[in-house]
Amino acid sequence: MTAQGISDAFRDAELCCAALDQTFTARRPFATAMAAYQHARDAQVLGMYELTAQFATLAPPPEEVQRLLAAVAGNREAMDAFASVVAGTLSPVEFFDPTNIEHILRAA
Repeated sequence: MTAQGISDAFRDAELCCAALDQTFTARRPFATAMAAYQHARDAQVLGMYELTAQFATLAPPPEEVQRLLAAVAGNREAMDAFASVVAGTLSPVEFFDPTNIEHILRAA
């Protein structure tokens, strides 16, 4: 739905290689390195994963999200930020932060 898979795969492969390098060079035990890899991976993808899962339901967004998207329309800065979320260059967590939402709604 958001086409983030290939970007995630490349980033995750790099993180995994770094974790394996730590193991093979005896800087960290395998379990510790892989746990750190998993934590870093999950922290980076959770917001987009949740947004993608919500989009994939094909259900209308909740009313509060509909109000937010209506406020985004016509607001160049907010539209660019939302496009950045879909492009994967801005975290959904950052975009949907209550302070940012308040800023967008206030500007509308």
